[in-house]
Amino acid sequence: MTTNINNMNHTWYPCVEEGNVWQHHMVSDLGYVKVLERDITHYCRAPKAPVGTKQKITRHYKEKILKFLYNPHTGYYSVRLSHDGVWIDRYVSRLVVEAVTGKRIPPGIQIDHKNDDKSDNSFDNLQPLENGPNVWKGKGTILTKEIMIDVLARYDAGEVLIDMALIHDVAPGTIAGWLQGYGLLASLLLKELGREPIKHRPMLRYTRYSDLDVRNAIVLLRAGMRHKAIDKKLCLRDGATKMFIRAKTVQFKRVIAALDAEGDD
Repeated sequence: MTTNINNMNHTWYPCVEEGNVWQHHMVSDLGYVKVLERDITHYCRAPKAPVGTKQKITRHYKEKILKFLYNPHTGYYSVRLSHDGVWIDRYVSRLVVEAVTGKRIPPGIQIDHKNDDKSDNSFDNLQPLENGPNVWKGKGTILTKEIMIDVLARYDAGEVLIDMALIHDVAPGTIAGWLQGYGLLASLLLKELGREPIKHRPMLRYTRYSDLDVRNAIVLLRAGMRHKAIDKKLCLRDGATKMFIRAKTVQFKRVIAALDAEGDD
């Protein structure tokens, strides 16, 4: 998102927040957020002054466009709003819809990108959708006992959430919610099938890892290297090595058996 925004035709709207906390922020219909020129007064202790004494300092801040914060796990962009020493991260897509419509987004509503490009947060590319536990891109899949059995079997076989989500036409987060027992239906089905909800988030595999990745992680782990160091060295997602150990998937057991067989030889 390195487009030169100075040559774009923006329409700026005030940021919609309760209590008018972010009154210095403006949101563009093209998906940008800026903070206005302003003077801010700080109270701080002067250098070499006695403890408990404060002096008033006023600083001038120029208008600027806020930088986007990218979440590699969700693909969404956010910005950091700040006021009087308090800051909060907000999704750009939600800020744009709220600013243009002039209303807060009610609970249970998510913002969908029509062209599936999460970097395009222009108002014309956004649409609100009802956000239920089984909704993804406006398509719904009702959780049934047969689907839960299939999801559990695929999870035990080592499949990742992305693949299961494509099969059942839901979001990967929905599959994760089913496996964690979120919602009355999912919890009842897990109890009926005699399965415990998955409590550890790292055990929910969102991405694919090759046997070589798992093998190298286990070798380094046995050599005494820490989890985080292994993830960084092998360029794995944070928590991947810990996931290999906790999940005990078919892939993990296969790689362990191969390593043990090589050691016996």
